[in-house]
Amino acid sequence: MIKYVKNAALGTLVIGAVLMMPNRLHAAQQQEAVKSEVVYVSKTGSKYHRSTCKSLRYSAIPIDRQLALQMEYTPCKVCRP
Repeated sequence: MIKYVKNAALGTLVIGAVLMMPNRLHAAQQQEAVKSEVVYVSKTGSKYHRSTCKSLRYSAIPIDRQLALQMEYTPCKVCRP
């Protein structure tokens, strides 16, 4: 299973097979994240977007909205997901 993990120290997004979720996510939170809607983040940004957002250009990485919030991404002010 592919997971997206935000590295707090570097402020980057690491993409790949991850066996464990970040420590701050618990089993109940993981199950809740599965039920949420898909939003998009970029490799370098700190916001999450709708797929049609004009602010999201080249690196549109899909992620569950609840997981994006737990990873401290904030909603885009342009597309308001």
